[in-house]
Amino acid sequence: MRTPAVIKELRTYSQDDMGGSSTNIAMATGCTACVAMITKDEIICANSGDSRCVLARKGVAIEMSEDHKPDNAGERSRI
Repeated sequence: MRTPAVIKELRTYSQDDMGGSSTNIAMATGCTACVAMITKDEIICANSGDSRCVLARKGVAIEMSEDHKPDNAGERSRI
């Protein structure tokens, strides 16, 4: 992610060059995913990165997943 060729490519996708620092743009790049499978009996959710699955019921948001961030105690112990 920090090689000159990759940094050049990352800049083509970014509207902001992260202050011109080659390491900043590499460190600010990542991926995320959120998937929900709904069957007749259950809803199964999975997420990775900065994504969250939320179910809306009568205008109320119900959290279906948790962030995967190192400041989360469970995630820190997993890491």
